[in-house]
Amino acid sequence: MNVTGSSVFLSSSGNLLGTLNKLVSDLSAMAAGSGSTASIQADSSALTTALGVVSSQRAGLDSSLSRLMTSSTYSSTQLATYQAQQSTLLSADPASVATDLKAAEVQQQALLGVTSALEGAQDLFNYLH
Repeated sequence: MNVTGSSVFLSSSGNLLGTLNKLVSDLSAMAAGSGSTASIQADSSALTTALGVVSSQRAGLDSSLSRLMTSSTYSSTQLATYQAQQSTLLSADPASVATDLKAAEVQQQALLGVTSALEGAQDLFNYLH
């Protein structure tokens, strides 16, 4: 989400900075004795509208920030997982891994032999007789 400061604070539907400047000006005029309460009430209403615009823009930014934080957390978790896996791989004993692989290959060949022998038999009980 790409939001500029002017689209948030100087929006045509609620110009927050312009409204605040007008309110300050009207309050100064009121203090000098030349202002009116009607203009201050109008400024207050405009300020409420402008704050609504800022709040709605903030909601969109909060949503984007939440998605970004979720992605960051996921990335951090994945990094930790990959680092743990890398550590396990680097600390493995090559001779032990080779022995385990050879044992697994022998078991696989034995299972393939049994399954090919079973293909001719109708069931395991017939094969065992």
